[in-house]
Amino acid sequence: MTVYVETNFLLELAFEQGQSGECVNLLGLAEVGRITLFFPAYCISECIDKLSRRKSLRLELKKNLRGVIDELGKSTTTAPLSDQLGLLTTSLINVAEEDERRYNTCLPRLLACATVIPLDATIIRQSLDIGTDYDLKPPDALILASILSHLAATTPATSLHINKNTKDFETPDIIAALTALGCLLKPTFTAGLAYLNAHLPPPP
Repeated sequence: MTVYVETNFLLELAFEQGQSGECVNLLGLAEVGRITLFFPAYCISECIDKLSRRKSLRLELKKNLRGVIDELGKSTTTAPLSDQLGLLTTSLINVAEEDERRYNTCLPRLLACATVIPLDATIIRQSLDIGTDYDLKPPDALILASILSHLAATTPATSLHINKNTKDFETPDIIAALTALGCLLKPTFTAGLAYLNAHLPPPP
């Protein structure tokens, strides 16, 4: 079965969010050939941007708190608080760096078992119309245009799109556009994995 994922798939893995276990299992299904995994190229740049901004915000927080930490450290009364804040800000930076390390580990694994849908001029042009037709912001329009374009070009017998962005994607018009191309939308990785486990043939 053909399965399309989007930026949140990478973010779940990198940030070890609530559905990261399901994403690992989806990767496992792709690695043994039980599903064929696709994701738009734009998702990679979107994920990198998210990681960069997250780390930058924490570095800025550490910089802004530096004066407060130093000031608290001058008093014997507040020195313990200064130490705690220092440890907290350092931990925040360490977590951001660990997120980046996990991303750098999971991306090659994903690339080894999935196919990237290239972002070309045709998809960019299509995304302009899709953004208008479905009231989507440019990033979401690029993702939907990539998937719809690939569906139209490859016409898989059965396909599934797992997308956590229910606010923008789980709309009657988008569901209808995907359904017209034989693609079912699932709003969580938990629901997507459950559907696959129920419908995939047993492994050999």
